[in-house]
Amino acid sequence: MEPVNNPHHLDGILRRFESDDVASQRPFPSTRLIPFLKRIEYDPRTPPVLFVGDKVIVKIGLQIQAMSNFELSTMDYDVDTWLRMAWYDPRLRHGSSRPILINEFRFLKKIWRPDPIFTNAKSATFQKVTYLNFYMYIFPGGEVFLDFRVYLKPTAAEIVLCKYPHDNPACSLKITSLGFTSDAVEFEWFSEPSDAIQLNRDLEIPELTLVDVKAETCDGNYSCMMARFFLHRELGFHLAQTYIPTTICVVFSWISVWLPEEFVEGS
Repeated sequence: MEPVNNPHHLDGILRRFESDDVASQRPFPSTRLIPFLKRIEYDPRTPPVLFVGDKVIVKIGLQIQAMSNFELSTMDYDVDTWLRMAWYDPRLRHGSSRPILINEFRFLKKIWRPDPIFTNAKSATFQKVTYLNFYMYIFPGGEVFLDFRVYLKPTAAEIVLCKYPHDNPACSLKITSLGFTSDAVEFEWFSEPSDAIQLNRDLEIPELTLVDVKAETCDGNYSCMMARFFLHRELGFHLAQTYIPTTICVVFSWISVWLPEEFVEGS
């Protein structure tokens, strides 16, 4: 099955926001979208395919803002991230000189969107302070870019408890399509590693150091991708928080053994 768009063309969509053309031009507001959608009789429930058997290529990237609360007992952790998606919808080619900016949810509902879910997340919430954190750009050629911020609590933290705290834990974040099989909608990472998984420069994880990040794919009837994070546990943290305090407690408990008998209270 051939995709309806060139996925390599979508890889450069993030570069558009860095170019002077997009940065210097004010996009059209969301209200410009309504008469356009009515004119073309747009159906937001139908994927943007031209022929039977075609599939939609959706480019996906993560912009990790923070990782924290790595729990040994529950084997989970917290992630604050932006989820970025880009795809091509030929029905939305509007031929204007500037893109259309969608930043209100009532307008977003009128556009077809992919349905990614985080399959190994126990809970997930949208960032809503002070406004629902998302935006969508519809470019004149029909390219669509959607970016929204979510808080996640994924499971599947790979921790070897018998080696703790001398282990090197790893954790993963799995993304898959909820309803579309891979022959209808296919997820792909952005080709550039820095676009696929981007880390906040100020990202710090207590007692852990992020060593490596890998963008991988997983098998199944539904399009599936996985971000893997490889960590190193800082021994200095446990020296200060565990080993030294415990050693001091044990040493002080032995002091009574070396005291003269007259200084020890009788029973």
